[in-house]
Amino acid sequence: MIASGGLFVPTIHHHARAFYIGIYPSPFFDVDGKTNVQASWQLDRMKQPGCTIKKFEIDIKTNNALSDVKEIWGGYAEYDTEGPHIYKCGEYYYLLVAVGGTFEGYLLSIGRFRNIWGPYESYEGNPIMTSDGKPGEYVQNTDHGELLEDNGGRWWPLVLGVRYDEGHFPLGRESFLTPFQWPEDGWPPSKVPNIEDVYIRAPKLDAYSFQDATQVETSPYTLAQWTYLHRMVHQHFMGRDSEHSNQ
Repeated sequence: MIASGGLFVPTIHHHARAFYIGIYPSPFFDVDGKTNVQASWQLDRMKQPGCTIKKFEIDIKTNNALSDVKEIWGGYAEYDTEGPHIYKCGEYYYLLVAVGGTFEGYLLSIGRFRNIWGPYESYEGNPIMTSDGKPGEYVQNTDHGELLEDNGGRWWPLVLGVRYDEGHFPLGRESFLTPFQWPEDGWPPSKVPNIEDVYIRAPKLDAYSFQDATQVETSPYTLAQWTYLHRMVHQHFMGRDSEHSNQ
């Protein structure tokens, strides 16, 4: 398997006229002016079979840690818990996480506590979104997600998923939206409505022209770059060496 090393499952936040973007680690800017970062932790796959969520406070101007790292939740299924996002709704802090892997059986679960440091209480209606056990649904493998609130106070889960077509998903992982109502100081719905419609804003093809074969052959891109969804930075072979990529 070859991977490009590009950014995936990104999260982007706007605060004080600045944008913060990353993968998995998610910042939360509290009303008291403090900035907290939460992320998925797993130091050794052999000793720790599942991931857990930990957090710490930082100085957003210097990026220096202001607190120790503390575990706040192992997740609903307590296995491969990752992609954490914290939200404040009413008196509670809510922690949304993805659980269970990257394909079939993936799900979203949520916990809450009045103190941002937890420990977070798991919602008895978890998981709040999953396609597991629903082979007839068009959108499958719904996993990492964020909750967005629009100007009208409506909440929208934004999640990753794939569109199955006879057992295949040629477009890869895509982003999907679905609405739900979130009562103040209450839990979100135990089962988010099914994602039924996918809207794609397609370009007007008559405004473009296609290169002929001779133009493609003289392009500076290689064949491998034409076959990937984005330009390759470098080729990387996924294997045992990936376990030590952060050391």
